[in-house]
Amino acid sequence: METEYARRLNSIPVVFLSFKHCLGETMDAIKDDIAAEIFKEYKKHSKYLVTEADREGYSYFQFFKTLKALKEKKIDETHLKYSIYYLLEALYAFHGVRPIVLLDEYDSPVIKAHLGGFSREFTQFFYSGFLIESFKGNPHLGQALITGITKVSTNLDNIVTYTVDCQQFSPYFGFNKEEARSLLAYYNLELSKKVSAFYNGYLFSDIHIYNPWSILNYAATKILQNYRVKTSIDKLIKDSVIDAKYDFHYGLKKLIRDDKVSVMLNFETSFADLPRANYLWGLLVNAGYLTVVKADYKWNRFICHLPNEESRKEFEEVVLANTKLD
Repeated sequence: METEYARRLNSIPVVFLSFKHCLGETMDAIKDDIAAEIFKEYKKHSKYLVTEADREGYSYFQFFKTLKALKEKKIDETHLKYSIYYLLEALYAFHGVRPIVLLDEYDSPVIKAHLGGFSREFTQFFYSGFLIESFKGNPHLGQALITGITKVSTNLDNIVTYTVDCQQFSPYFGFNKEEARSLLAYYNLELSKKVSAFYNGYLFSDIHIYNPWSILNYAATKILQNYRVKTSIDKLIKDSVIDAKYDFHYGLKKLIRDDKVSVMLNFETSFADLPRANYLWGLLVNAGYLTVVKADYKWNRFICHLPNEESRKEFEEVVLANTKLD
């Protein structure tokens, strides 16, 4: 298979991290969770660096020092802050190619810290320390992809944000109708109206998307039910809904009454902006509770509705249960 992507296969070192389980109840517990996740990558790459790299070499010294601290669970905050920098430095020295970093659900620990009441202390370490030292001006970094539901609130260089309304990448996430049909047919299942009513309805730009997680679980279990995973974002939404002002609650009443609502929203939500209505509507869209069916970017007006039965059930449990609609 002679393509540009095939030629690049296995040609660039990749560091993959997921912070979805970094949900400790304290500042130190979350940092321990992050250290454990980073240790996985250190251990993976150390399998060849231990035997082939010069442990005393300038580019590898801090890597092996940090590896030892991570393994013994004795890493201090400074080394944790620079741990990705040291890892990329070693990988670039060894391979001669700047690595790619994939950081999934980067904001799970940030949301947890926000809900736990130690947001200021944690974000000082995380945004002003860890992310900055990992990515800002790092000469050993090739590219980085950071995913999350909230805005990356730090001064990183050359960062580009892609939201759920981005046309450029909308065809590459989730399953469209034909993909969902083919998947279910493989498992001797039909893409019926009931299945579509439960899992279809999301719009990424102008492309209709089925919830991929739910379709995969339905294919495995053959049971039509809610497969949405409870996350810390649900608690953030609950708290924000309770604190929201009249304009949001008025729009919520209209959404329930008419099954759609026309609102101003911002897709790039940060904690400092909550619970302002336009950012809270954006958070609901990003979290999959709502989807945009019509957009007027000139006037920043968006018509949103509940995409499917699965989202409706979660919406009733997370949002409506914390709202007075009298």
